[in-house]
Amino acid sequence: MDLADRPSNLSGCWAKWQEKSFDPLVRTNMDTGEPKVRRRFTKTVRSAKVQVNLLKDDYNLFLQWFDNCRQGVLPTLMVEPSGVESVWRFATVPQYDWIDPKVVAVTVNIEQLPAWQ
Repeated sequence: MDLADRPSNLSGCWAKWQEKSFDPLVRTNMDTGEPKVRRRFTKTVRSAKVQVNLLKDDYNLFLQWFDNCRQGVLPTLMVEPSGVESVWRFATVPQYDWIDPKVVAVTVNIEQLPAWQ
């Protein structure tokens, strides 16, 4: 598997991490009795909304990292809140909010496919 390079000055850590689980169950209502429940998948895609504040100099490095990933096509190594480095990819285009002239808040959605878990 091809992994995009992360610039060495970026740690791959996120200051804020909101992960949402997918419901893999399919529920079918029956004419009588309890609804039938079955699993649609054995594993699901992990999805997280992440945020980090970067200094102005690191902003250009982040843009380079996003471009190295071909804007979400290639996966890359990111650090989860547990400290484990694992394979993720950008799922959306990042949002950049300048807090002041020297600091930018970067928010983006990322995803981890079942084969990478």
